[in-house]
Amino acid sequence: MGHVVLVGLMGSGKTTVGVLLAEALGVLHLDSDRDIQRETGLRGRDLAARDGIDALHALEARHLLDALAQPGTTVISAAASTLDDPVSRTELRSPRHLIVWLHASPAVIAARLRADDHRPGFGPDLTEVITQQATRRMAALEEVADLTLDATQPPDVLIDKIRTRADAVR
Repeated sequence: MGHVVLVGLMGSGKTTVGVLLAEALGVLHLDSDRDIQRETGLRGRDLAARDGIDALHALEARHLLDALAQPGTTVISAAASTLDDPVSRTELRSPRHLIVWLHASPAVIAARLRADDHRPGFGPDLTEVITQQATRRMAALEEVADLTLDATQPPDVLIDKIRTRADAVR
């Protein structure tokens, strides 16, 4: 098996689940938010404010492609914007990788994001913005996902389900 890639909208729990899953599997966890901040010295929100959202998304796509090119198995928490990139989607469809979609409703995600200060600011219409992103990315998520999980479940339940699927494809 190649990499286990967690996809979903921002706020779906990719980082939280990714850290715990990597620990459970004994592999490295790669996360675009953390890695981009390490590389640039800026949080995604600040990078988008400085350079524009397109620059942030291009960097997120590059980080995903670099992570997928690494040998061995890692757990990758992919930025939601990578689903908008055709090259990233093509690579995510590779049968070498297990792609897990952490799915949650826009209302759940909006509530999580309101409590998270490192995300881009969306103003008072956050639920509407998330609904639009969900609508725009739904087909891509369905296209790449090997396993779709309800992201409102506790992380340990999600990890057990992912491990079961990963063991089945090894």
